[in-house]
Amino acid sequence: MLNTEKPHLRDLILLGGGHTHALIAKMLAMNPIPGLRVSMVSEVSHAPYSGMLPGLIAGEFSYDEAHIDLRKLCGYAGIDFIRARVTNVDANSKTVVMLGRPALEFDIVSVNIGITPIEEEIEGSEYTLPVKPVPAFLRDWGGIIASFQQRPEQTVSLIGGGAGAVELALSIRAKLGTRAGIRVLQRGSEVLPNQAEKAREYLLKELEDHGIGVLTGRAVVRCTERTVILEDGTELPSDHTLLLTNAKPARWLRETGLKLDQDGFLEVRPTLQSASHDFVFACGDVATCPQYPRPKSGVFAVRQAKPLLDNLRRYVRGKTLKEFQPQTQFLSLIGNAHGKAVASRGEFAMNSWLMLKLKHFIDFKFMRKFSDLKQTDESKLPFLGLGRPFDKERQVLEAKAQKRCRGCAGKYPGDLLVCNLEDLGAVDEKGFEDSATIVIDDDRRLVQSVDTLVEFLGDPYTFGKVAFQHAANDILAMGTKPHSLLVSAGIPFGSDRVIERSLSQVMKGVREAAAEIQTEVLGGHTYFAAELSLTLCLNGFLEKGLHSVEKSTPRHGDVLILTKALGSGTLFAAHMRAKAKGRWLDAAVQSMKQSHRQASEIFRDCQVSALTDVSGFGLLGHLAEMFQRTDLLPHFDADLPVLEGAQEVLSQGFQSSLHDSNRRYAEKLLKNPDLMRYEIALTPETSGPMLASVPVEHAERCLTLLCDAGYDRAIRVGFVK
Repeated sequence: MLNTEKPHLRDLILLGGGHTHALIAKMLAMNPIPGLRVSMVSEVSHAPYSGMLPGLIAGEFSYDEAHIDLRKLCGYAGIDFIRARVTNVDANSKTVVMLGRPALEFDIVSVNIGITPIEEEIEGSEYTLPVKPVPAFLRDWGGIIASFQQRPEQTVSLIGGGAGAVELALSIRAKLGTRAGIRVLQRGSEVLPNQAEKAREYLLKELEDHGIGVLTGRAVVRCTERTVILEDGTELPSDHTLLLTNAKPARWLRETGLKLDQDGFLEVRPTLQSASHDFVFACGDVATCPQYPRPKSGVFAVRQAKPLLDNLRRYVRGKTLKEFQPQTQFLSLIGNAHGKAVASRGEFAMNSWLMLKLKHFIDFKFMRKFSDLKQTDESKLPFLGLGRPFDKERQVLEAKAQKRCRGCAGKYPGDLLVCNLEDLGAVDEKGFEDSATIVIDDDRRLVQSVDTLVEFLGDPYTFGKVAFQHAANDILAMGTKPHSLLVSAGIPFGSDRVIERSLSQVMKGVREAAAEIQTEVLGGHTYFAAELSLTLCLNGFLEKGLHSVEKSTPRHGDVLILTKALGSGTLFAAHMRAKAKGRWLDAAVQSMKQSHRQASEIFRDCQVSALTDVSGFGLLGHLAEMFQRTDLLPHFDADLPVLEGAQEVLSQGFQSSLHDSNRRYAEKLLKNPDLMRYEIALTPETSGPMLASVPVEHAERCLTLLCDAGYDRAIRVGFVK
C-alpha cells in the first residue's frame, strides 16, 4: 500500500486470493521483490480456507477462523488490494478487465482464481446451490439454516460423490440434526472413487451411521424447486439441492488469448508459466500442467507457493526459471464432524479421533500464517542513544512517523492550526467555515475550498473517488453544488509506465466521482511525491438570492442530525497495524464513497440552521466549531452511529495519530465537557458524515428524506439548548 524509497519499475498483479497467492503475499511481506509493485485483485476480502469449510458448516469453527483476511494481509505486506470482479484478462494489451471500474495494466500476472461445478449437464440448475465459489455458497447457506429452524423436517440433496460431498454431508448432519433428510447422489458406480478401499469403507460406514443416504449409478438430469429427477425418471424430494460435481474454470478465460486445455483450464508449463505467454503465471485449481496431471486439490495449491514466488523473482531478474514437480501422493484427512477423521495416503487408512486432532493441528497451523501478523512496537525498540535523551526521543519519533495516519487523519492538529491562523489574522468573528465565499459580482458568489489527502486505501482508483467526495463535502456543507475543480496529483517516482498507470487510475477515480454529481475537472498539475496524494480545489457558485448555509448558526430547540456512521479514522489506524478486519474496511470504504449531494439539497429544503461536514477534527472538534460563537450548547440524547468494528478497535487502543490532538482541540473549544466521554467522536473522518442543526418542526421529515435517499445510517443524535 505504501510506497518505499525504492522506485517501482514493473507491475505484478496477483489475480485471485487463493491459497497460493495468500502464501505469496505473506512471503513478500518478509522479503519483497525490489522494483516490483504488487497488487492483488479479489472479488472478496475474506477468502475461505477449503480445509476448514466443513468444520465451519458444522459449527466447529467461526467465520474468521476459517477465512484468510486478504485485505488485512495485503495491507501488512505492502500490497495494493483491489476488491473487484474480474471479467477478462487481455493478454495482448496486458490488462485485467473488471466490472464497474477501469482496467488495470500489468507487466506480469499470476492467476489463482476458483472454479465452479459444471451446471450445464443438469436441466433446472438454477434451482441448485453450487458449493463453489464458496463465498457465494456461504451467503445462501445462512438462509438454509434459517429455513430449517422454521421447518426442521426438510431434505438436502448433494449432487456429487467425491470426498468434498461426503465430508460436507457429514457436516450438514452435525449442524441440522437428525430430523433433516440428507442424501448423496453420485452418477458413477461408487462414491469416493479416488480414495483407497479401506478409507472408502470407513467413510461409507460414517454415512450409514449418521443416517445419510447414498444413491449411485444414476445421474441427476433435472432439478425443480423441490425435487431432483434421475436419468431413469425417478423423482426424489429435495428442498435444498447442493451441487458438488466436476468443476469448470471461469468462462471468460476463453476470451483471454491464453492457451487452455480441452476442459478450459489454463495450460501451464512445469515452471507454472502459461504455455503461450511467458509473462502469465497460473496456479491452483484453475491451472493444468500436462506434464504433471494432478487432481484439483488445495494441497497442490499450497505446495506451489514457494516455487511460484521463486520463479517470479527469477523472471523479474531475467534468470532461468525452475521446474516444479508436484508430489504424486498426499495425506488426505476427511473429518466426520462427530469427533473423528479418516486419514489416507496410498493404501494406508485410519479412522480415529487422533486423526481429527492431526487435521485440526495442520489447519490451524496453516491459518496462523495469516492471522499472526507481527508488528513493530515502538515502545519495545532497543535504545540506540547510549543514554542521550535526544537520541531516545528521535528514535521514538521516527518509529511513530512510520505509523502516522493517512487520509484526513494526516492533517495538521487543530489546536496548533488555530494558533497559526489567529497569528495570521485568518479567523474572523464568524469563526471557521468549510469554504471561502468570494463575491464576484452582484449576481454571483464563488464558494471555494481546497483539500489534500495522502493515499491510504491501497487502491488508487477508489482513493480518487473517496478524495473527491471528501473535498466536495466542504462545498456541499455550504449549501451549494460543486461546479468544477482543479487537481494537483503527487505521484511516487518510478518507471514511466508505472507512473502513468498510477496517474491514470487515480484520475479516473476523481473524474468518475465528479461526473456523478455533474462537476467538471478543469485541469491541474502533477509532481513527484514520496506517496500518492491528491490536492483538490473545488468551486461552487451561489446565484443571486441564494445564501450559503453557515456552520456556526445553530438555534435553540434544533435537532442535531448525523448522516453517516463514525469510525473510519480508528479503523484505518488499526489497519496500519494489521488489526482491522477486511469486511470492516469494506463497509468503511462504501460509506466514504457515498456522495452528500442529495443530503445537502435535503438540508437546504428543510431550512437547516447550521451545517458542517465531519472530517479530520472528529465529530467533537467540528461540533465545537459549530457552537464556538454562541451561548447555546449541544446535547447528545442517542447512541452515535458507528461503523462495524470501529468501537472494538478503539477499545483495544488503536487510535488515529490525530486522536489526542483532536481531544485537546475539542477541550479548548467545547463548552459542554460532558460530551468528551464520547471517545469515538474524537476519531478523524475521511469523507465522513454531515452534521446538521435542523429546526425541530422539520427534523422528522428531514430524516425520512435522508433515509429514502440512501443515507441508511442517518440518525438524530441530539438537540440544541
